[in-house]
Amino acid sequence: MHEALGLEGMSSDESEAEDSTRYVKVMDWRSGDVIKRYKRIDPERARMTKWGKNLPGTKPQNRKRRSNALLSSCPPPTGKPINMYNADWYAALTLYQKQDLKASPAMEFRIEV
Repeated sequence: MHEALGLEGMSSDESEAEDSTRYVKVMDWRSGDVIKRYKRIDPERARMTKWGKNLPGTKPQNRKRRSNALLSSCPPPTGKPINMYNADWYAALTLYQKQDLKASPAMEFRIEV
């Protein structure tokens, strides 16, 4: 799932002054299934290399989700599996926007370990 979504599908954060706490911004185009899976793997991924090994001396990042989170200004990535997009968000797009989005066929979600 992470490879299919790519870096442009990752949440951006806003930081708090000198605190290491970062607040997750909302990407309204992402499906609920994608969000649920990232909530499960976010704490682990913050401390690991791309090979799944712990980074030496890495302190866990404190990422929090707020009910009144800011919307991310990042545009939705194109060419991603259709089930990675929020169904209501996708349904509200015009035909031309859907064509520009170039959604690919749905894929099975798995959590990579």
